[in-house]
Amino acid sequence: MFLANVITFPKNLFVSNSRPKSLERQLVRKHLTIGLEMNGDDLVVYLLGKLDAANAPLFKNFVKTLTENHNTGEVAFDLAGIKSLDGAGVAALVWANNYLSGRVSVVNPSHNLYQKLVALNFQYLVKIDTFSLVA
Repeated sequence: MFLANVITFPKNLFVSNSRPKSLERQLVRKHLTIGLEMNGDDLVVYLLGKLDAANAPLFKNFVKTLTENHNTGEVAFDLAGIKSLDGAGVAALVWANNYLSGRVSVVNPSHNLYQKLVALNFQYLVKIDTFSLVA
C-alpha cells in the first residue's frame, strides 16, 4: 500500500490560488490520510481520519489526479479508518462515483457509518460492501 503523503503529485493537484503546499502538509492539516493499493487496473483507496467539508476538495483533487495519471477499472474506497463523515464527505463519495462512471464501491464502513449511509439512501447511489477485502 502506498500512502498519498509520500507519493509525488503534480502541482495542479491543489485547488487554491496560493502557493501549493506539500501533500503531506495538506493531509496533516486536514486530518485525512489517503492510502492506495493497485491490483492491475483496479484500485483500493484507503481513507483514514475525517472526510468532511474541510478536506472534501483534497479528496476530489486526489481522485481527479489519480484517474488522469492511471487507467482505472473498479475503485473501492475503504472507509474502515474513517472517524468522521459529514454531508460534504458523503457528497464527495457520490461525486467520485459519478466522476468514475459508476465504477466505485465503498467497503468496510464501521457499523455507525453504515447506518448513517443507509439512512441517507446512499446504497442506491453507490455500492456498499460491508465485508473485508480479500487480497
